[in-house]
Amino acid sequence: MDRPPVTFRGLFAALRHCPHLEYPQVYINAVNVDIDPEAESFRYTYLAELDVCSARIRNIDAVTRIVYSMLPRIAHVGPDRIRLLGWKEVNELKSWRCGES
Repeated sequence: MDRPPVTFRGLFAALRHCPHLEYPQVYINAVNVDIDPEAESFRYTYLAELDVCSARIRNIDAVTRIVYSMLPRIAHVGPDRIRLLGWKEVNELKSWRCGES
């Protein structure tokens, strides 16, 4: 069964209704980034890991800014088997993470 991808805006809308969700598994549309982390004030502090299934990334820098500024507790975006899709780079670019230089 094919699942339609969720945009980052859709993910954050859902997280507003799930205040203690820590380990979601979601197929994210990371090609069409529909959110600006610098213009949004939303921060979700419970999410510890995000399993993005097999979503492909077009703009690694933008996705990295979104993940680490809006989801500050994230330690890993996975799973590791999706290295070729750009998520390995997101995990390696921790310099965008709040409090890290």
